[in-house]
Amino acid sequence: RLGETSIIQNLAISPIELKEDSRCPVDVTCIQAGTVRVSVKVASSKEVKETLLALGESVELDTMKIKFIAVTPVPIAQNKVSSSAYEFIFEIRKQP
Repeated sequence: RLGETSIIQNLAISPIELKEDSRCPVDVTCIQAGTVRVSVKVASSKEVKETLLALGESVELDTMKIKFIAVTPVPIAQNKVSSSAYEFIFEIRKQP
């Protein structure tokens, strides 16, 4: 969630600010799917990096690759989502 820090495999991930949520609501037919972009701070014992990630994008830090893979809730037409309701899901992999 925004403002919260998760520590996984000695790596801290903090979603800072929701920059965009242009995803198509599930109850609407859209020409484009849209995306979500979030400003994220990632930190290891050696390095700190702040970056803007869109769904499906990744950032590398030390020997780790952090990929933004999902976000909830799904948008529904006529329902405004509070920024505090968003949950961001990241995949972390060690680079070879």
